[in-house]
Amino acid sequence: MPSNLRQILEYITSELDARILGDLCNCQPVIQLPESHPSAMIPPAAVLLEYPVAYAPPPEPASFTFLGGIGLDVYEVILISSSSESRQHTLLKFSCPHGLDEGLSPEVVKESSAGYFP
Repeated sequence: MPSNLRQILEYITSELDARILGDLCNCQPVIQLPESHPSAMIPPAAVLLEYPVAYAPPPEPASFTFLGGIGLDVYEVILISSSSESRQHTLLKFSCPHGLDEGLSPEVVKESSAGYFP
C-alpha cells in the first residue's frame, strides 16, 4: 500500500464532511487533491471504485521489470453508434495481471459483465 494512500483518503473524507456540514449549493463539484505523482492516484481511485485489485508502477524509475514479465489481461468496453461504426467511445478500460485471481479471468469477467454491457 502506498504510504500516502491513507493521507489522500483522509483528505477526501474531510472535504466531503465539510461539504455535507456546509452549504452544498455553494461548493465546487470538484475536490482538488494534493499534488503528488500520478501513480499515487491509482490506489485511491481503486478504493473509491471498489476495484478488487490495483497496481501501479513505482513513482521513481525502477531497474526491474514491472510485474516480472507476467502478461496482462486487458478489458475494454466501447460504445459504438448504431448509425455509424466510425463513431466510438471507450467507456471503460482496465487490466489485471494474468492468473491473479479466478474471479478476474477473462472468461469470468466477460460472463459477469454481459449483464451490464450486452
